[in-house]
Amino acid sequence: MSKAVQNNQRFQEASHLQAMEDNPLDAQDNALFAMFEREGWSPEQRRAYILEQAKADARVLNEPVPAAE
Repeated sequence: MSKAVQNNQRFQEASHLQAMEDNPLDAQDNALFAMFEREGWSPEQRRAYILEQAKADARVLNEPVPAAE
């Protein structure tokens, strides 16, 4: 099985789990993850980008961001 097929399968499973937790991915989330795949971002790059976006959103809301562990 190719890496692209494996990645797509993992994404579909993760998306399904998010929906089961009543937190489905929206169009913006899907577009973000599609961009990560298209641009070939590493897991570390993806994580760093998502964390930076969360921190920026928290600054806008003036709420502290809990430490990622």
